[in-house]
Amino acid sequence: MAAKLPDGWRTTSFRFTLEPTVEQRQLIARHLGAARFAWNQSLGLVKDALDARATDGTTDVPWTPFSIINAFNAWKRSPAAGSSDGLPWRGEVHQGVMEEACVDLGRALGAVSGSRNGTRKGARMGFPRFTKRGRGTESCRFRAKDRRSVQVGSDEAARVVKLPRIGVVRVREDTRRVRRLMRRGARPLQATLRRDGRRLVVAITLACPPLHQAHHHRGGGPAVGLDRGLTALVVGATADGDEIMRVENPRHLTRSLRQLRRANRAMFRRRRGSRRRERARRRVARLHQRARDQRNDVTNKLTTDLATTHGRIVVETLGIRGLVRTRLARAISDAAWGDFERQLDYKLAWRSGELIRAPRWLPSTRACSACGEVGPAVPLSEQTFTCSGCGHSADRDTDAAAVLAAWADGRITLDAELEDRRPEVPGDAKRSLRGEPAREVPAGVFARPGDRTRSPLAGTAEKAAVSELAA
Repeated sequence: MAAKLPDGWRTTSFRFTLEPTVEQRQLIARHLGAARFAWNQSLGLVKDALDARATDGTTDVPWTPFSIINAFNAWKRSPAAGSSDGLPWRGEVHQGVMEEACVDLGRALGAVSGSRNGTRKGARMGFPRFTKRGRGTESCRFRAKDRRSVQVGSDEAARVVKLPRIGVVRVREDTRRVRRLMRRGARPLQATLRRDGRRLVVAITLACPPLHQAHHHRGGGPAVGLDRGLTALVVGATADGDEIMRVENPRHLTRSLRQLRRANRAMFRRRRGSRRRERARRRVARLHQRARDQRNDVTNKLTTDLATTHGRIVVETLGIRGLVRTRLARAISDAAWGDFERQLDYKLAWRSGELIRAPRWLPSTRACSACGEVGPAVPLSEQTFTCSGCGHSADRDTDAAAVLAAWADGRITLDAELEDRRPEVPGDAKRSLRGEPAREVPAGVFARPGDRTRSPLAGTAEKAAVSELAA
């Protein structure tokens, strides 16, 4: 369903905080509810079809985005939707919102298929679940079919956004950058409305032409190594061992822990379902939201500065998914190592830069950046690295970053240290999330996969139907 872009073009998004009127706020809430309704109803149609397929073996199950859209459109026009003409209120909202919810469900089912047949990397995906108002993220998406359906700015006002069926809505932030890009040929692809705590935000996704050649890196320059940590968020160094940057970890969540603990204690003292409990819950959410926004701001500014000033950047490959299961889980998540690498990757690609990922087992913290000799592990209590071979001494983070840069430039070779040290595990050994062997579920116990009122596992017949579709 994604639009095909011309060669060299890129996609980027700009987020704005909405300031709607009372009528517009009600209309936005109606569209958010319509997207949630379409998701739940389409998921119900898929589960009913899975039940029928498990019984007769011939029922077609809507599994792709287009088939789910067709199934939902057929249902909403049928008497089963509530009246002889179909769904009574379907004309009150933009139809594209419900279609995009069906597209999201199709993508989720595609992720389930890819996870089960081995074509999708990452953890095993669970079957989609029903959503509920107030739980999770409330959002809806408008597809821009032409330049007039989604507009940013107007002749009368600059800080406005025009959305289908909702109209012109005021925004807080300046829209100058988006309007400048659109004058240079960028076109809107979609607009995503989302409820972010007490705020309503819209993200405008644009298809932009390539950056001017003056903003591109020429390539072939010296590499810069980046060492990520918890005391210093990022330390950068060249292959010569010169430290070019050091950014201390701001620890946004850690600095908010005292307020969060007090707010959580106050929330749990309130009676469930009361208005005071809801006010206390919103205070906790605002504290988390503030820490998240501060973290995103630092990450965005840091990655933009790095991608603009350096053309070849080397980072170490970290097993973040395993690290967040240790006692350092909160500190690692607060540092946003994964998001830092993700943003650095696409921002360098915009400027013809190169992000080099060092192998996971590269001993950057044990090797000497001057001679390449690999020594024993340095305890975390020691901040200075000293080579036993050549006597080179430097800050341990600076030396680790310099090792990455020297390895990328070919000054040192550490091939003997790059073997995979993970223990061999038989491929057939299936284990549950807690580490115990997965248990077989008796046939006929669960009616449908993913039913929230029962176990998230499916019965044998339904599991066979899902596995057949996933294959």
